[in-house]
Amino acid sequence: MPPVRRTTVQYGFEPGGVWVGQGCPRPLHTDEMHVSLNTLALIQSPRLVAYGDATVQPLLCTTLHSSASRFLLNAENGDYARLTERDCGCVM
Repeated sequence: MPPVRRTTVQYGFEPGGVWVGQGCPRPLHTDEMHVSLNTLALIQSPRLVAYGDATVQPLLCTTLHSSASRFLLNAENGDYARLTERDCGCVM
């Protein structure tokens, strides 16, 4: 039987080539990611959407590593997510 191969995604943004993390090989959700906490701090800043009463969770990014091409302090890139922690059992 051939080995099972899985593909995961990497997530980052420009300008500055900020690498945020990569997809979990054992996700509960299709877009679940492991954040690179040694190079980047992420926080959420909940806000109401312009039309309606729903809220979104924009990600605010701060670079932590001295080799980062840009220093970001609570920079918002337009993406939003829900940050959670869990033990997925993968090597990451």
